[in-house]
Amino acid sequence: MQNKQTKSEVLFLQYCALRGYVANRIPTPSDGDQFPDYEVTIAQHRIIVEVKELRANPSDENAATIIREGRAEAFGDEPGRRIRNHIEKAEKQLRRYENQRVPCLVVLYDNIVVDGFRPYPPGGFMVDMSNPLYPYHIDVGMYGLESVQLRLHRDGPVECVGDVRGGKRTLRLGHQDNISAVVTLHDYDPNYGLFLIVYHNFFAKNPLPTAVFAHSKDKQLEKPGHPETSPGDWQPVRTTQGEKR
Repeated sequence: MQNKQTKSEVLFLQYCALRGYVANRIPTPSDGDQFPDYEVTIAQHRIIVEVKELRANPSDENAATIIREGRAEAFGDEPGRRIRNHIEKAEKQLRRYENQRVPCLVVLYDNIVVDGFRPYPPGGFMVDMSNPLYPYHIDVGMYGLESVQLRLHRDGPVECVGDVRGGKRTLRLGHQDNISAVVTLHDYDPNYGLFLIVYHNFFAKNPLPTAVFAHSKDKQLEKPGHPETSPGDWQPVRTTQGEKR
């Protein structure tokens, strides 16, 4: 028996219908093991999708109270924590497809609402670092916390020699590389409509073709170099013709 659809699943199916993609729910396997939500067909490309929904927790409730009361008080969370947790849960469901040559996606939707109030305005996800779908949180959730390397000189000065990855590395070479991309689903502007931001996994063993999700309203991003040496950085994906999307 299938579970009742979440808002994120309903919106994802609406998005697929809007774009003309075929999305079918994956039936419950007979072995009773974990499994993902949907198989999507786009221009003859088969894709496996697990949809995850971000919901309000006690920290969000506290943030909503602070904002509503207009108090000057700092609040926040460990960078990328929520993204990392959802990726790890989704990977366990996508794992049954790891030996098939098929791209697997984790789709995230922000449904953080506290008593009808959204503490993180969904339209600010590209500029507001408190928004859980801020691109830096996606980066850290995928590839690990950022760490600053320092060189201590004998005569006293401290020199910064660059940023690298610290702990909590979720996606890396040979580890959870069955995830082809992490995708964020957005619906905050009724005039613009539903759209996706696709963050390609540098280490994916089955990369998502860039020809997929090619609608002009959707965006595809990739790392400008190895994630170890480019923490926090994303760039538009280049097509085979060398043009940026």
